[in-house]
Amino acid sequence: MHVTQWKEPALSWNGAIAEDGRPAILEIRDDDFIQQFLAAMDGRDPAAYFDGHRLQSKAGQTSLKLYQPLHGCFYLVTASLVCRQLGLPDKAVERANGESVFFVIRRRTAQGEEAWIPLEKGGRWQLLTGNKRFSLALGEERLPMHPAQICPRPAAPRSVFTDNVERELHYGYIPTGNRDKYRDTLGRTLAAPIAPQTLVNDFISAAETNAPPGVDFNWRREVFFRRVFRPWESLGDNLVSGGAVRLKVEISTNAQIEQLYALLELADFFKNNLPTLWTALEAGSGSSLPVGSEMRKLHDRLTDPDSTNPFKIKSNGSDKMVGELLMQFKAHIELVRGQGTIPATNFDFRDFFNAGRLDQLRTAVEKVIPEETQPIQIAGDEESNELVRLITHQVQPREPEGSEATYHIRAVYEYDPNCPPIVSPVASHPFQLAKFFDPDAPARLVKLEAPSMKPQDLRKYARGVGIEMSPDLHKLASCLAGGDIDGIIDSISGDCDGGLNIQMICSFSIQIIFLVAFIVMFIFLILLNFIFGWLAYLRICLPIPVKE
Repeated sequence: MHVTQWKEPALSWNGAIAEDGRPAILEIRDDDFIQQFLAAMDGRDPAAYFDGHRLQSKAGQTSLKLYQPLHGCFYLVTASLVCRQLGLPDKAVERANGESVFFVIRRRTAQGEEAWIPLEKGGRWQLLTGNKRFSLALGEERLPMHPAQICPRPAAPRSVFTDNVERELHYGYIPTGNRDKYRDTLGRTLAAPIAPQTLVNDFISAAETNAPPGVDFNWRREVFFRRVFRPWESLGDNLVSGGAVRLKVEISTNAQIEQLYALLELADFFKNNLPTLWTALEAGSGSSLPVGSEMRKLHDRLTDPDSTNPFKIKSNGSDKMVGELLMQFKAHIELVRGQGTIPATNFDFRDFFNAGRLDQLRTAVEKVIPEETQPIQIAGDEESNELVRLITHQVQPREPEGSEATYHIRAVYEYDPNCPPIVSPVASHPFQLAKFFDPDAPARLVKLEAPSMKPQDLRKYARGVGIEMSPDLHKLASCLAGGDIDGIIDSISGDCDGGLNIQMICSFSIQIIFLVAFIVMFIFLILLNFIFGWLAYLRICLPIPVKE
């Protein structure tokens, strides 16, 4: 039994040390999640922050759902690496001596647990049977974990193993944005790479066998029609007008390049789809081909000027056999895949098209195709071939649409390359990676700042850029700029179908009313003084009876 083991994060012990070593997953909805997490761990009570962000499976929920960074959600996996001693002290990781701490993401399937093996391009899932899930697969992807020092000092005691005790917590970032990468080979757990030659020809044979009833489908004939005949036909339409050759018109440089690529497409078709004919063309003799066969007839029409209706193309002012030109430019075939440099050419296909040789070439090739017994050859390497990429990445079986892969995490401590690493015996809660467009994903807050109306700021915008306000906002701005109080009230309140409505609460200033009343009172006093001022000079005597 190892003296070192993984435990759930010490912050979740709460006075009782749990026996399982399940890593905990935290969800933080903030772009500065690392700084926020480290600041909380360095705070007085990191356990409160930990409990507030820890993901727990709800009743009836078999797995968690982790959203992508685009949704504003970030996830950290946390665990404690301790020694099997009294108090479970933290295990010191000697990184200078080659020790490392990391975590791995495993996929859960009906067959068991699978490890992700990254390759040069893409990757694959490898099944881990039995106790192999408690070790590492060869070449398995390792995601780093980092230490964080914590020293909880809560007001109320929580755990004698963590309160006022410095501990080390290991955390790592879960790359939830790798959903497409992990699904790229979903359902394609390959024990060994498939030979591209076998893969392509088996697929072509199945496509021809399973063609719809009444449809005569032939792969080579279809390739010749789309890659050779159609481009040559379009080229002929550009060079020949109204059925007459435009002899007085000089062929442009672009037309010269188009004619070169048309010739190279024909050479590439012969090389990959009719390898027997191509070998005879390279040998310079058709003696290896059966006398009287359609392939021998086509070879002679491509190479022998004395044959019936030979295929000739004017080059540098003289007629040359098409087979001769194919051999002359065969070193530049990779141009059809965008590799190499364009050589200097001087072609004139107009006589070829005007004599109706294109239709004759198509008829001859379609007669030759049934005689070809060799498999289709792969042009270029496996990774660059378009057909191989199509079959490998799109035709391989995948899980049914709508089914989501389930993953979990295991923490790993590697202390010696020659010794098995220490893997957490209990995996994290199972989880799924949300889609890019997930209806349940939280909406990230998007702030659209209104443009500044200052002239110096408006000069920053390109000419022709207009800023348009809604009619309601424009009405409100107009009222505030110089409208009356009734207009402002009407523009703000408006007519609403329902919900909250903004109304005005109007109040009057008592001080202003007092001053106005005081001034009016003085005005009236002055007027009364003018009117009744003579009363002060009027003497009125009233008789009062007295006793003698």
